[in-house]
Amino acid sequence: MAVCGSWPGATVELSVAALYAPVLMVGQTGQIIDILRGRDSGWPAQARAGAADWAGSMRRHGRTTVLAALFAAGLWASMPELLPWQAPTLAGLLLGVPLAALSGSRAGGLALRRIGLMVTPEEMSPPSELLAAEYHRGRFTRAAQATLDSLIDSPAVARAHYAATPPPQPDAAVDIATAAAKIAVLGDRRAAILALSEAERAAVASHPALAHTLRNAAALRQAAE
Repeated sequence: MAVCGSWPGATVELSVAALYAPVLMVGQTGQIIDILRGRDSGWPAQARAGAADWAGSMRRHGRTTVLAALFAAGLWASMPELLPWQAPTLAGLLLGVPLAALSGSRAGGLALRRIGLMVTPEEMSPPSELLAAEYHRGRFTRAAQATLDSLIDSPAVARAHYAATPPPQPDAAVDIATAAAKIAVLGDRRAAILALSEAERAAVASHPALAHTLRNAAALRQAAE
């Protein structure tokens, strides 16, 4: 998470971090216990830029939420004067499910960005160097697309190009495979060219069979279906 260069952004950041702290404490304690028991504590990949996963958050934090609620009720019934002192910890545990779900929500992140929270100053006002890099990357993408289009559409250009191009190197095998997979899945030449990375475009430019596959992407996908 990033802190916007303002008091509202810093306040939101610190508040969310304080709520997360007890949730992380419980999770890390569980991992240490698993390690001491000789079990795999797990290190699953995070789901980023997706929708709010309420079901997954409930599976991971539902039990902790229930225990925190029971502890808060017991504290209220037996020693209510201690409840304010435990409130910061209990608040984070009680809100573990919505915290986990909403923090993984792309819509929530974009909503905060629109009002200028949880962003860096560079996101709100990009520096000239970043704007220039984005501009030139767009130019490169359009130029690469035009180059591949001419290579695919013109047999004469293709013959001259591949006659002067050395065969692909062994270390290009992965790029060739991923480029072929993207072409097969997308089934559209324009979409495939835009989806290819720089290394994958270079693989197409050095591999005649791959260029042929790209030329006939739509027909090959229709035949497969």
